[in-house]
Amino acid sequence: MDKENTVLKLNKVFKKGYVPSRGSQSYSFVSPVSHEGYFFSANCFAHACFNLTNELIDKVKINLQDSLAYASPIDHTAGLESTEINLLNFIEKTGLKIEKIDNFDIINNFPEMISDNQWIIALYFCESNNFKDFHFFLQEKDGRWSSKYGYRDVLNFFDELPFKYVAPNKIDTYYFYSKYLITNPYIEAIKNKNDNLDNQTDVEVTNENK
Repeated sequence: MDKENTVLKLNKVFKKGYVPSRGSQSYSFVSPVSHEGYFFSANCFAHACFNLTNELIDKVKINLQDSLAYASPIDHTAGLESTEINLLNFIEKTGLKIEKIDNFDIINNFPEMISDNQWIIALYFCESNNFKDFHFFLQEKDGRWSSKYGYRDVLNFFDELPFKYVAPNKIDTYYFYSKYLITNPYIEAIKNKNDNLDNQTDVEVTNENK
């Protein structure tokens, strides 16, 4: 498993200004590139934090080995805070910025208030017999929350973020831990670059008219 290679692939995607946009696109299709089901390319962490479309998964060649890297930030015997730090560090290595959101922050109820280059995720933890596992939810553009459990091919949608989430196996129960705002800073850089090019063109046109 090459975690750094996975980070480089994701960094390449976000440098081009990508934000979550797969919506309810199915994970059940089989990739014509890898010949694997797309559900192998993303667990809950990858779905919520990176949310690549099937087309992008093929384009940057995200495969099963990459998907295993999504699970590697966690030590199943570590404390919750330590696990949280490892997960957030992995996200920031891809070039994204992430910050914790206060539960009373107004953007929790009005997601349309966030910028186009931002999205909100929620982290849950399950603790059982010294085994700790994480789960993530993504807030979609319509305000609903989506959940992908492990490497299953089904997405579940919730109108409101639940306090606890019972896994499809009906055994593991995950409890809400915190919300985070993720920002793709490259979009602002791309926008500023384009604005500068536009201004430069305006200046050139003005000089030609003199």
